[in-house]
Amino acid sequence: MKKYQMYIGGEWCDASDGKTADVINPSNEAVIAQVPLGTEEDTERAIRAAKESFESGVWRNMQPAERSRIMLDILKGY
Repeated sequence: MKKYQMYIGGEWCDASDGKTADVINPSNEAVIAQVPLGTEEDTERAIRAAKESFESGVWRNMQPAERSRIMLDILKGY
């Protein structure tokens, strides 16, 4: 079974409290994956990381094609 993580501030991570949720295949009710249940702390950390990236200009000033490539690379990581 695949266990997924969150991507926050350039790093893959679990929920800060370690909690997960099962992803269920509705056709046979089998557990097919686990995903982190992000906490308020995780949300705040993600918001801070996004704001810092935007305000520093790293993400905001990047060409759209480069942003797209980065997002696709993140998806390929799974």
